[in-house]
Amino acid sequence: VQRVVSAFTAEQIQELKDAADGETDGSDYVVGYARTPVCLALTLIGAQSGEVGAIRVRDIDQMGKAVFLHGGGSRYQQRWVPVDDDWAWQVILDRLAYLHRRYPGDGNALLAYLPNERTTPTDDFKARSAATSMSLTKLIRLAGVHSPGKTRVASINEYVASRVFAET
Repeated sequence: VQRVVSAFTAEQIQELKDAADGETDGSDYVVGYARTPVCLALTLIGAQSGEVGAIRVRDIDQMGKAVFLHGGGSRYQQRWVPVDDDWAWQVILDRLAYLHRRYPGDGNALLAYLPNERTTPTDDFKARSAATSMSLTKLIRLAGVHSPGKTRVASINEYVASRVFAET
C-alpha cells in the first residue's frame, strides 16, 4: 500500500494554530493547561509523534530558544532543535510556566504527555506516539483542514520539511 501525504499549506497551519488557541478560550482556562497546543508547537519545530511525548521541562533551553528531542525510537537521532516559530515558542513558554506552577522544581515533568502510570510506562514509545497523534488528529478535524485520504498528522511534518527545505 502506497502512503501519500499532502503537506499542509501555511494557511492551514495558521488554522491549526487558531484552533489550538481556541482550546484556551473560556474564563476558567489556565494558560498552559492544555496539552494539544504544545503538541502542535513541538511538531512545528520538527518533533515526531513519539518524540513529542518524551519531552520534559529539562529539555527546554530558554536562553538558547531550543528543545532537546529524544525518545523517537530507532528512526530519529537525539538532537537540539531551534524554535524558529514565535507562536510555538510562546506556547512552549506558557506550558513551562504552567508546569512550574503545578510541579515546582520538577525538571522531569512531561510537556505534552500524561500517561496513565498504572497501565502505561512513560517510556512506552507506541503509547506516546498514539497520544500525540490522537491529539493532533482531533485538532486537524476541529480546524476543518482534514481531507480524507490526503491529510493527516504527517501533513504537519511535511509542511515543516517543505518549509525548511525551501529556506535552505
